[in-house]
Amino acid sequence: MTRGARIERAELFEADAGWQRLSFLKLTAADGTTGWAEFSQHFAAGLAGVVQALAAVAIGWDAREAQRLALDLQARGRAVGGGLHAQACAAVENACLDLKARLLGVPVYELFGGSHRSELPAYWSHCGLYRIRRPDLFAGACVPRSLDDMRRVAAEVPARGFRALKTNLLSFAPGGTADVHMPGFARGPGHPALHVDAGLVERSVALVQHLRQGAPGTGLMLDLNFNVKPEGARRLADALGSELEWLEIDGLDADSLAWVRAHGGARIASLEAAYGRAAILPYLQARAVDVVIIDPMWNGLGESLRMAALADTFQVNVASHLYTGTLATAMCAQFCAAIPNLRIMELDVDRAPGLDELFTGEVTVKDGNVILPAGPGWGVVPREARLTRLA
Repeated sequence: MTRGARIERAELFEADAGWQRLSFLKLTAADGTTGWAEFSQHFAAGLAGVVQALAAVAIGWDAREAQRLALDLQARGRAVGGGLHAQACAAVENACLDLKARLLGVPVYELFGGSHRSELPAYWSHCGLYRIRRPDLFAGACVPRSLDDMRRVAAEVPARGFRALKTNLLSFAPGGTADVHMPGFARGPGHPALHVDAGLVERSVALVQHLRQGAPGTGLMLDLNFNVKPEGARRLADALGSELEWLEIDGLDADSLAWVRAHGGARIASLEAAYGRAAILPYLQARAVDVVIIDPMWNGLGESLRMAALADTFQVNVASHLYTGTLATAMCAQFCAAIPNLRIMELDVDRAPGLDELFTGEVTVKDGNVILPAGPGWGVVPREARLTRLA
């Protein structure tokens, strides 16, 4: 082992990103080279503690053995695989990959055979949602308070060169009150039954119609997330299928999702919350999905690439999952560049003011395509002086 490549220190940081807090792991090698990964506690309270515990295991390892380290960490949590343990393993692996690539002076994707493309087709994700949640951060922008406002927001998508957009189950009451249907997360009415009634179907149809008016010729995706059961997903698929590029659904078993896909008239995207190849295999075997969604921040880049290869065996293309900061965006871009079967990359175009100032390096967008960041490593590094130290 080259002494300079030995990992000597692990540190955790966080930063305010408006509607969420971003979390980071920094690994430092004996020669002073650093590697970073972004992770998120937005849906995973307590994850930082697990990351800290697993990062301690990495101390003393040669950073060039990133994949062997990843397998070691996964084995240590075999009895509790998935969830927080999987995301923590991913954070350590991703930081180690960044460190290894920086030691070698190459982008991370070069560690896995190079890139298939330097421009990545992207879609505008969470369209309107963040403006509804934090209108104070969007001075001068159209903040949706009605369906007509959503039509105006949708018009921004093709105007910025994007060819597709995705939004959530948004609805608007008289007086300008916006609602995000999220009973699957115990937010608002409908929990825990997750029933889809005629009113929700009607509101969803109206939303999609106004998006179509604002962005004719643009691909439309609707994210149901964990908020429906199979019967409800089928009702929405029947009502919206012909208008959508895809209907995104989480939390259904493979057979139920296959039933929705076969009988609902909509293309189905799913599996962002599935960890590893073993978790996605039953869905591929059941022909339950048209698009496999993979999150390299949650799975680690190595396993994410293997998941994409498995999907390719079933002739299924892949979209990335992304909802956090600039470093996570760069990590996601490297994943999208390294797989042959990329469908499209998720991108949060609406961002809190000053977010990019937290990082050295950037992820640029041109005509609706993400430009692959230049190396070494992920091509983006957090500015440590602007972060808050956790451990």
